[in-house]
Amino acid sequence: MRRPTLIALAAAFAGALCLFLPHGARAVTSTVIDSAVTTNSNSNNGTAFTNVFTTSSTGYAFYRDSSNNCVYSKTTDGGTTWSAAVAVGPNTTCIRVAVWYDRWTPGNSTGTYVHIATIDSRNDDLWYDRLDTSNDTLTSIVDISAASQGGTFTAGATVDALTEGTNGRLYAGVYNSADSYVLSCSTNCTTTSTWLEVGTSTTWGTNANDWMILNPLPSGNILNIRFVIASNLLESKVWHVASSTWDAGWATIDSNCPPNTTYDGHFGTAVNHSTNFIYMASACNVATLSAGTGAIRTWTYSPASSTWTRDSDVETSSTLGLTGAKIGLDLNTGNVYVVYSGRTTPGTANTANVYYKISTSTSMSAWGARQGPVNQTTTNIYGARIDGMSQYRLYATWVDVNADSLNGTTITVFTPNTFTEAGYRVFQDLDGTQVGTPFDTQNATSLVPLAGKPFRLRVLVSVAGTGIDISGQSFKLQYATSTAGGCDTGFSGETYADVGTATSSAVSFYNNPTPANGAALTANAQDPTDGTNVIDNETYIEQNPFSNDTAKIFANQDGKWDFSLINNSGSAGQTFCFRVVKGDGSLLDSYTNVVETQVDAAPTVTNVSLNHGASITLIEGTTTTIVATGTVTDSNGSADIYSITGVAYRTSLGPNCAADNNNCYIGSGSNCAIDSCAGNSCTVECDYPLWYFAQPTDSGTPWAGDSWSTLIDATDTVGTGAVATSSGVPLLSLLAFETTSTINYGSFITGQSMSTLTATATIKATGNTSMNVRVYGTNMTSGSFSIPVGQQHFATASVPYASGTTLLANPGSTVAINLPKPTSTAVAQTSAFYWGIAIPSGQMATTYTGGNSFVGVVNSLPWP
Repeated sequence: MRRPTLIALAAAFAGALCLFLPHGARAVTSTVIDSAVTTNSNSNNGTAFTNVFTTSSTGYAFYRDSSNNCVYSKTTDGGTTWSAAVAVGPNTTCIRVAVWYDRWTPGNSTGTYVHIATIDSRNDDLWYDRLDTSNDTLTSIVDISAASQGGTFTAGATVDALTEGTNGRLYAGVYNSADSYVLSCSTNCTTTSTWLEVGTSTTWGTNANDWMILNPLPSGNILNIRFVIASNLLESKVWHVASSTWDAGWATIDSNCPPNTTYDGHFGTAVNHSTNFIYMASACNVATLSAGTGAIRTWTYSPASSTWTRDSDVETSSTLGLTGAKIGLDLNTGNVYVVYSGRTTPGTANTANVYYKISTSTSMSAWGARQGPVNQTTTNIYGARIDGMSQYRLYATWVDVNADSLNGTTITVFTPNTFTEAGYRVFQDLDGTQVGTPFDTQNATSLVPLAGKPFRLRVLVSVAGTGIDISGQSFKLQYATSTAGGCDTGFSGETYADVGTATSSAVSFYNNPTPANGAALTANAQDPTDGTNVIDNETYIEQNPFSNDTAKIFANQDGKWDFSLINNSGSAGQTFCFRVVKGDGSLLDSYTNVVETQVDAAPTVTNVSLNHGASITLIEGTTTTIVATGTVTDSNGSADIYSITGVAYRTSLGPNCAADNNNCYIGSGSNCAIDSCAGNSCTVECDYPLWYFAQPTDSGTPWAGDSWSTLIDATDTVGTGAVATSSGVPLLSLLAFETTSTINYGSFITGQSMSTLTATATIKATGNTSMNVRVYGTNMTSGSFSIPVGQQHFATASVPYASGTTLLANPGSTVAINLPKPTSTAVAQTSAFYWGIAIPSGQMATTYTGGNSFVGVVNSLPWP
């Protein structure tokens, strides 16, 4: 019969009764599931799961009742009330029950069966039946060991194990001092003959009443964990389904974990569905219960490397006398729960309670504070269990030996996860895990490039509820064509398809050369945000499906993914919608923002001119600013015109010329600008500072017949560009030079002459032509006295006076100095003239001055 749970409260004064709870604790509300269970306490221990919650409200507890049969009780209100017991065992000598729920096996998300393995002491056999939770029907129980296996089963010694492989095959087994075995069945498992032994008695070595746990591994393989009681040893080996063989030897997990044989089977495991890791917890150093000695150790098994890793202890040198440990997993977040029992006075049986701790680390690297007790009455506790893997509720049960009752309480309830497409932004593509310039503001209709060009889309998916573990949810990206403003959250009028990798589709994933699909994305300051939610940076994606493979996403956080995409055939103005769906194609729970993009329309450039179409006249010795202008029009609006660049160049070189101050000037953001805009058009301008030596194109020059032109290149916000060039205009010759202002001959006596021409005057070219000079002079005079012009001689080198050229009066003589056209400001083009004079005899002694002139003459072709 059931005993109602009563809580009596009394107060010695009038007024309200207040219950204050410490931070992180909760009121104890444990429930009596069955008030009369077996008095054989050892039957309540074991390694296997005995609790199953199929929804947040519906659960099953399996146990041995007061009739000594194995039974289950059901709740439909989350454990508040429980039904009458329903038999699942073979008879009233059923001594232990183990269960495995379909959905505890990775990859099975729809199964409804609870598989049940029981052992009895009358036949010493292993039995199987199955509960269909969709309608609570039980199959007929079948003896699966029958006469084929031996052994003697007792409640205080024999522990059975059960699991389901990822290929759907069932496995059940025991270790026994007379016969140890594992049986397997793939179909028709309610028939004895379909259960066959995998391996032989020699597989296990020495037969002993040890403790077994079976767990599913990838590819249908099975992990068998053995607690060798006599050796204080935890070890494992793998059943390889492809070769139908067990590992030849055992892998040591822990070589020094002394057990307690009163509280049998005080260890347990759980399977992470995302990583396939096996988590295990065990009480160790508990052969004798005493304070400061016991521990609860944890380990992780990696199927990929077939190795065990020792993780952080749940309890170390515990003050409790530890009597059991079981491990459970939140399938949503991957958080690990360990439920354990322990005596507050280690030597006193009736001082036990049930506690738990939580690790949010997938490697169990740290544990939170001890929680509990979760039981209302401190008592002698056997068989503390937890339903191992759940996305709904983790529920603990235990037997109060003094009251002979099965009790239970909820450890935690997981709020179902909901997913929302919360935000997005479209970016320029870069060959890496970083993105370029955003094409528009967050959650706005964004332009994407014309056909043949890639782009990047970063999307946020927010999670509400409990959260999801690493790789805990699979998603896909889909797209549809629509019209402007048509990408609605109800998807009315759109037909969505998965984004693929085939370039034959309008949009596909784009394979950048450098980053690999699934690489961790690099966050950008301009990434989309979602209010105050924490953003978990996930991965760079080049193919469907994808998952949160980088980080857990907890409640009220957003995962962010970076999609590399390419427009294969969308024409200008075409609208594409994008949405994220679950991996099975079902919609997310809501869509705050559906991605809407529009294929860019290329801008056009018209009315391009250089120097307003006039001939270019330079200024000697410096730069002359000439202006290139044009009109840029963009049907997406003038705001879409993003940048202007240009080139001013000698026409025959073409606009792809290399920058050269003689013939090619590059315009960029520093000297090109958008001047004014109206409607869809803007006037643009590039200013070019042409140096005085820029190559002329008028007659008599090496570039006669050529001209100067300009190109204007306009780019919009998504990088689509358009160019146009101007008509050519002449760049005129600039014959210019500068020279020394004074020739100082010094002082002489009458009849004296310079033996060598040493006075100098230098000519420096400051224009854009090669040149010669015409030289002439005047008599040097002082009042009425004069020295004839011919008394001065000159040359282009320092020669004897007699060898110099006689200076003539205007028009003088032309000197072929062949001064080259300047090509830079760094190297001056100069020519030196050397001068000398002879003073006639009897010349009046006084100071004489005169004027000598240089007149530039454009050199004839070819120029040096």
